[in-house]
Amino acid sequence: MDEILSLLKNKHKQIDNIMTFTKELEKVAESNDPEALGAVIAMRQEAMDKVDKVNADIRESLAGLDQESRDKVLRLLAPECDPEELDGRLETDVFNMNQMITRLLQKVVDMDKIVSKKINTGRYNI
Repeated sequence: MDEILSLLKNKHKQIDNIMTFTKELEKVAESNDPEALGAVIAMRQEAMDKVDKVNADIRESLAGLDQESRDKVLRLLAPECDPEELDGRLETDVFNMNQMITRLLQKVVDMDKIVSKKINTGRYNI
């Protein structure tokens, strides 16, 4: 489970990078600089690709666990996991990191909608 926690921390870091690039995308879009916009989009895509890789690593790590351990981790990652049922520091850390990732992803989605709407409605002259 330590490996899963490490991978989740890496995933959070990459999603935080996506958030940073999404905010930067809005700033660059306001500047009407197509080259800078393309560069930020490329960096954001690279961070997204890293998240995909981490997700694949998580799946691979889960596949290497025995059934009981795999079920335990999957329970911790499930949205309906009850924090009252956590057993020990490591389970709590995995659960909390997954919750942090979920909240951050929602912020990224919300920010992305705002930026996309501004770009798609022609608010920026790109």
